[in-house]
Amino acid sequence: MPYTQLHKALNWSSRSNEKEEVIKINKAELLETLNKIRLSQLKLDSIIQSKKGNGSTEYLILALFAEFGEMLNEWNLFKFWHSNPVVNEDAWKEESIDILHIAMTLLNELTLSDYLKPIEQAIDLAFEVDYEEALLLKTTTPGDTSNLVSWIAIAILPFKEDWAELETAYYKKHNKNIERANNINY
Repeated sequence: MPYTQLHKALNWSSRSNEKEEVIKINKAELLETLNKIRLSQLKLDSIIQSKKGNGSTEYLILALFAEFGEMLNEWNLFKFWHSNPVVNEDAWKEESIDILHIAMTLLNELTLSDYLKPIEQAIDLAFEVDYEEALLLKTTTPGDTSNLVSWIAIAILPFKEDWAELETAYYKKHNKNIERANNINY
C-alpha cells in the first residue's frame, strides 16, 4: 500500500508508535530494494566496462547533472513564469531512474566498509522532505560529488507514493540499458 494511503487509513494521532513501526518497515523494505538495485547496477557496469572501458568519475558526474536537468524539465514546477506548469509524471520518473542508475554507479565506485549507510541516509532524507526541499538541498551545493545521499533521495522521491513502483521502473530501465550495453554499436 502506498505510504500516503497507509497514512490516511490509520489514525496516526492516537497511534504514534504504530506509525513509527510502519515507517520502520517501509524503510527496511526500501533499503532492501535499493541495495538490490545497487548490486544489479554492479552487473550492468561490468557489462559496460567490458564493452566500452571504464568511464571517468568526472564524466559520470557530468552525466548526473545532464540527467538532473532532463528530470527538472519534466518536473518543471520551478518555472514560476509559466501560467500553468505541468508535470509529465512518467517522463519525470524515468529521468529520476536515470539519476538513480548513475548515483548507484558512483556509490559502487567508492571504497566503503558499509554501502548501506549512504542509502539509509538517502531514505531518511526522502521520508523527511518533499521533492522541492530535496532539490533545493542539492542545488545549494552544486558539484558536491561526495553527497550521493541527496542525489539518491532526489531519484527515489518521485516514487514516494508507491515505493514498489521504484523497483519496477528501475528494472525496466535496467533491462533496456543491459540490452544497449550488449549492443556493439551502442
